[in-house]
Amino acid sequence: MVKSLYQAAEKELLVDLVEQNYAVVENKKTDAVSSRTKTEHWKTMADQFNATSFVHFRDWLVLRTLWENMKKKAKIVIALQHDNLYATGGGKANRILQDPIISRVITLIRPQVEALSNEFDGDHLEITTPNEDNIIEDQDVGDLSSMERNAVNDWSHYNPSMLKAPPAPALRTCHNLEVSAKVINNEDDMFDLPSVSHQQMQLISSNENSGYTTLNLNVSKNANQTLHQSAVSDSSRRRPVLRRSQTEALIEAKLCTLTSATQEATKEHVISIKILEIQLEHEKVKLEVEKEKLVQEKLKTEILRFDLDKKIGEMMEYTIKND
Repeated sequence: MVKSLYQAAEKELLVDLVEQNYAVVENKKTDAVSSRTKTEHWKTMADQFNATSFVHFRDWLVLRTLWENMKKKAKIVIALQHDNLYATGGGKANRILQDPIISRVITLIRPQVEALSNEFDGDHLEITTPNEDNIIEDQDVGDLSSMERNAVNDWSHYNPSMLKAPPAPALRTCHNLEVSAKVINNEDDMFDLPSVSHQQMQLISSNENSGYTTLNLNVSKNANQTLHQSAVSDSSRRRPVLRRSQTEALIEAKLCTLTSATQEATKEHVISIKILEIQLEHEKVKLEVEKEKLVQEKLKTEILRFDLDKKIGEMMEYTIKND
């Protein structure tokens, strides 16, 4: 009996059934449980196929063979498409017949049979997509720092006669000078301050309330700079300033600590040497004891050998007498 060919409706129905049970039918496991499950699903699919199709009765083995043949054709089509894209040497492209059923099969098995794409290969296809990034337009904003700088550097309303005017109250440093002198006088071991007379200090205090200072200290420029820098550094110092006496005491304490540590280390070294000497003596005594034991064992061996020779001689004499 010649079996009839499959019609397009039968193939579409089979693809629909396989698509519904694809996870079980195309399971890669081959153990007994998985194989039994696949067989049961194929039998169920065959019942559904025969109940829907009125053309011919199809066994589940026949339907499974049809599905395998359709997968082979789909793989051949995928290979031809790949050759058309990447084949070299020129010539005509492979002719591929368009079959909607095979296209559906390719859609199902494509993740399993399609080759992986390497972005570092020369034949990698780049797919460009429209850029939909949100770009915020730049807005011109004035620089406040430049505005302030321009306002400060504007000297157009100044004239040379204003240079003879007394300094502004915000620029007065007499009060700071007096405070710095008090702070530095307490640190008499650090450096020497320039001498300021009592009349000059009174002049400073009297002119301080008037908003400006007309004090002219008879101190050199280098001395004033040293005084100001030292006062600022001492007033802003985080750590306390140690005097010379305190520094010397600290050094002496460190020397005492180092000396005591050295003495303790020397004592420990001497004690460890004595312990090693005692251990050496014990080892020597043990060695002597072992030597004595060895000598005694040798003597015992000689005695046993002598007794054995004696017994052997007696036995030989007894044997000779009996003979």
